Amino acid sequence: MKKIVHLLFPVYRFLYYAVSSVQLNFYLLVLKMKLHSIGDHSRIYFANIVEPYNVAIGHHVYINKNCDIITTGSTVKIGNCVMIGPNVTFVAQDHDVSNWKKPMIFSDKYKRGNIEVCDDVWIGANVTILSGVTINRGAVVAAGAVVTKDVPPYAIVGGVPATKIKSRIPEGLINKALKVNFKRFENKPVNWRKWGVGKVV
Repeated sequence: MKKIVHLLFPVYRFLYYAVSSVQLNFYLLVLKMKLHSIGDHSRIYFANIVEPYNVAIGHHVYINKNCDIITTGSTVKIGNCVMIGPNVTFVAQDHDVSNWKKPMIFSDKYKRGNIEVCDDVWIGANVTILSGVTINRGAVVAAGAVVTKDVPPYAIVGGVPATKIKSRIPEGLINKALKVNFKRFENKPVNWRKWGVGKVV
């Protein structure tokens, strides 16, 4: 029985990817009509996006499963070449809790703050990004972090609240790295079926 299952696995895998591709392509087609903008070669796995017209997504963006993007009047801008892990939450609004004379649920005051994720950023699984935050170019946000303030370029941050762990590249190279032009990658296609499978280093 095991041999039969192993022989049929490539067929199952082919059918799984074929059906998934049809579903995702239809979802992306609908999303393109709703979002403020979306670049080419991006892959989004059924994210829950509140007020999609306030969300702009760049080229070569990968958003994994179960992500929430909650804008409620603010904007969320995601740059180019960004990888976002599963269960990531963007919350671009906070409740104002200063009025103690009535329950918070009856407060009609909110604090808004746009969220921006710059180019070449990797956001790990289960990250929460709060309003008013900018994650600068080349940064990495470790899984499970809660980002409450801006992340410097090429920094690796983690924890609750997220703090800098180290730089992704030597400090002396950051200014040079910020000048690298990624425009040449804009039209480069991505084979999402094989993406994420490569050499182990």
